[in-house]
Amino acid sequence: MSAGKPPPGTSWGSDNGAKGRDDSHAIYDLVIPHPSADGASLNEEGRHMAEQLGVFIQNKCEESGWTQKPYIFTSTLPRAVETATICAEQCSSNTRVESVSALNPVDVGACHGMTLGEIRQMLGQEQLVKMRKHPGTARLPGGESQFDVTKRLEPFIVDYLERQRSPVVVVSHLSTLQILYEYFLGSGADTKGRAFWALSMPVGTVIQLTARFGGASAGVSWQETRFQL
Repeated sequence: MSAGKPPPGTSWGSDNGAKGRDDSHAIYDLVIPHPSADGASLNEEGRHMAEQLGVFIQNKCEESGWTQKPYIFTSTLPRAVETATICAEQCSSNTRVESVSALNPVDVGACHGMTLGEIRQMLGQEQLVKMRKHPGTARLPGGESQFDVTKRLEPFIVDYLERQRSPVVVVSHLSTLQILYEYFLGSGADTKGRAFWALSMPVGTVIQLTARFGGASAGVSWQETRFQL
């Protein structure tokens, strides 16, 4: 979920006057939501998108000939749980849904309720340069870095994802999904100088990662395919 600009599926927040303005200026007016917004539910458009996702998952399982039921993992936030539940209702019976706190959004610490422009001003140019230089360890005051989130995701990945033989669906939030993507694709934020928050994941996009085994020496690689709902 994009900080400050929720996708159309959430019932909280607004675009803060961004419509009709130049994006390069409007983006600094976007507000990082306060934790009180974590309890928000989906609106009608969000529920429709969740239904579309469920139909997509069911069709994908049938096309691929998977006989095992998909396993849907979600964060503990109500809107994510609601999305996963609606998805499961559109799939075959007995589709499993499990909430995992490791999939919760990246903690932005003291910056909840601030605009991106205010955060830039608070940090100052010197700190911003350091964050761009070392995106893996960059964190907002009191918040989490990419490495912090990766550390909390690793037990979930090992204990839940890597041991699954069923198709796995992860319903989470933009920041967490970006870091999860980095983990599997292995691009390495500090080695390639690309921050996780710069990864493109448009609303309504399903990213499918399929394991490819290249032998004992090659290990596992991941084939990426994107679908637009």
